[in-house]
Amino acid sequence: MIKNLHKKKYKNIFETISKKVDPISYNNNKKATNLCFYEKNNDNNIEKFFINENMFRREIDVYLYLIDKNIVPLSSTGKQKIIYSTSDKIPLYTFLKKKDTNIKYILNNLFSFVYKFKKINFIHGNLHLYNIFLDENEIFSVIDFSYSRFKNSSNIDCFYKNPYLIDLYLIYIELYDFYKNNKIIILYLQDLLLSYIDLNDLKQIADDINKS
Repeated sequence: MIKNLHKKKYKNIFETISKKVDPISYNNNKKATNLCFYEKNNDNNIEKFFINENMFRREIDVYLYLIDKNIVPLSSTGKQKIIYSTSDKIPLYTFLKKKDTNIKYILNNLFSFVYKFKKINFIHGNLHLYNIFLDENEIFSVIDFSYSRFKNSSNIDCFYKNPYLIDLYLIYIELYDFYKNNKIIILYLQDLLLSYIDLNDLKQIADDINKS
């Protein structure tokens, strides 16, 4: 059985502030760097604000790289903020809570979506259930690129020994916690993960993350 080998603790100076806003912003803030924070605007879109201008510019660079890869929502920018158009989408967490969800079908599509990152030389680096969204057609998109790397980044190959498989493992960790009381889904998740990642690579990935 694959164990939940890693559960990273996240802290953010905006966590107290975010408790006053919506759950999506709150949970994104919990897992964000201290140099940015999230809010939902009046149009029900997610806004990400940056304290650090270099981080803001870097997020824009990553977004522009991804815009034609069909994995990100349309976005706009303001003064050191990026506005993700998520008003017509719901976060993965909310979607999985729906009683009528075909869980196995969605999980299969989710892993296929994340594996697509490898094909476009992209590492998200911070996947969780609140920065992955689905639209009414159950098409996935992702936001939040503070920890991301892509092919033009000089350190992508040394980020981890198996950098392009990190995101699959990260989303597995999130789903493991979400379904920890559902043994059938946990077993399904383990089989699903092993259909994408060799067991030896999986152990290496867990070691790499635990050391980071």
